[in-house]
Amino acid sequence: MNIDGNTTGIATLVGQFSFTYELTVTLANGTATGFGHLIAANRDSIYTTITGSSDLTTPSFARITEIDTIAGNTGRFAGAQGVSPSSDW
Repeated sequence: MNIDGNTTGIATLVGQFSFTYELTVTLANGTATGFGHLIAANRDSIYTTITGSSDLTTPSFARITEIDTIAGNTGRFAGAQGVSPSSDW
């Protein structure tokens, strides 16, 4: 299953931004892979690769773990590197 999405926000160190992503989700094993693109108001960018997994906690709820790894960047983000893990219920 393919999922495309986008969001906008304001972050303390980034300022106003938009984030778009494309994921391929494999329901059979609860995994996802894809990429994301964060764009600051001045058009500086961070590109990420995304991997994710899910664990059913009850029949109706799943815990989702996502790892974004910086794959490239432009402008003030040039040279940035790192990994951003997150978990949601």
